[in-house]
Amino acid sequence: MLKSDAARDLVSAVEALQNKRMFFTPRVNDLVLAGFLEKGQTISRNEAPKLPTLTAREREITQLLAEGNSSKEVASLLNLSTKTVETHRSNIMRKLSFHSIRDLVVYAIKNNLIQIELPPPPPKTPAGPTAA
Repeated sequence: MLKSDAARDLVSAVEALQNKRMFFTPRVNDLVLAGFLEKGQTISRNEAPKLPTLTAREREITQLLAEGNSSKEVASLLNLSTKTVETHRSNIMRKLSFHSIRDLVVYAIKNNLIQIELPPPPPKTPAGPTAA
């Protein structure tokens, strides 16, 4: 990544935080989107995924984790102990047979627990002069 790209990402991240929005680096965004598309191909359009139902508290914790909060941050936001949040997190991952936070993020997107904003397309560079 070029320094200008890193600076742009930093500015975007700060702006997202100021507006209480999520920010994913382009690499993480690509991984999440790839996972979302990959999982979507295995399910027919008319067939809903057969996943266990989460409790209201589990959905709340899933949302906060998928938004990028740590277990400690979730605990603080919900006035719970970190150990309680980690237990919920473990139960959620086991219940849904997930092995990574990426899977949890994809699940949260598919189930409208979080929404992602796609980054704007890169600006088009003007075509240079052509030799005649």
